[in-house]
Amino acid sequence: MRRLVAISVAAWLAGFIAYVVALRILWQQSLRGGDFRAVLLTSALASAAAIGLVYGPVMFALRHRMTSPAWWIFPLVSVLLGLVPVLVIVRFWGGNLGSLASPEAVMFYIMFVFYLAYVRRV
Repeated sequence: MRRLVAISVAAWLAGFIAYVVALRILWQQSLRGGDFRAVLLTSALASAAAIGLVYGPVMFALRHRMTSPAWWIFPLVSVLLGLVPVLVIVRFWGGNLGSLASPEAVMFYIMFVFYLAYVRRV
């Protein structure tokens, strides 16, 4: 359990760094003040919910039910599960389904796909 928590925290931090780097490279922007705190808080809460309620149970069940080693299943499921925390964040800030195609949502996709790919190592 401690290993899962440690890896989850490290993965969240790696995803947050990926977010900041992508923001700088793709849009030549940086996070400051309230934006920094908002991204930090909402991504931490969404990550905690995603790993505990969605990602962990689904990936552990998938690992136990797989009878043949299909290397492509885990990355595919990780990417699809990466949508869950983005949906949570979009709804939290009052967005609708159209908001899922916004540049801000793309930044969170980068964060959570990176996060889930890292957590998969558990």
